[in-house]
Amino acid sequence: MQRTENQWDSELNIISSIQVVIPVKLYLVCNQIAGKVGNNEFSIVTDIKEKNNQFILLTDNFYIPKQKVNPSNIDYLPDNYHHSVCIHRHPDGCNGFSSTDKEYINQNFVLSLLYTRRDGFVNGIYNMRLDDKTLIQLPVEVKVDYALEEIDIEHIVQEKDLFTEDDLPARFKGKRSLNKKEKEEELNELESRIDFLEDTMYYSRYDLGNF
Repeated sequence: MQRTENQWDSELNIISSIQVVIPVKLYLVCNQIAGKVGNNEFSIVTDIKEKNNQFILLTDNFYIPKQKVNPSNIDYLPDNYHHSVCIHRHPDGCNGFSSTDKEYINQNFVLSLLYTRRDGFVNGIYNMRLDDKTLIQLPVEVKVDYALEEIDIEHIVQEKDLFTEDDLPARFKGKRSLNKKEKEEELNELESRIDFLEDTMYYSRYDLGNF
């Protein structure tokens, strides 16, 4: 039995990941905190402003929970907040969630995001609740919203790079690599030309001064 492509198409919307749009303010906040705490980890919390089946938009409001930190751990202290999104820092290059993250942080927020000072937002998990005891975790794709529209640069005329091969004298185009002796000869020739130019400039100034 043969089926056409349309017969196999279920028209279902399959979600394998979700895009998270982060206001640039939160990115700058994380950068500023990272600059103040050195190599230590840290965490901030925020909320979801808007969402659908395709993307999640975060609010730019945030709160810094009470916490004790070191370069490899965050110890959350008793505090009162009810945010749905957690952003926490990892050391540069550690772009995956640790076992502690998975067991504690990721399960207690609707959205959990990883940030590093070098690379920005590098990972994330979105929790979809199936029932009271079951979570479906989706990976996320992070996009920072810089609140800038596409810039039209038609009024900027860009000249050619002065150092492209097309602008070189003909004797330099496609020239093979020089051996050591040839390099020394060219260097000596260049030094001679520089000496000649310096002498010319010096004596020209001297003659003009006595004219």
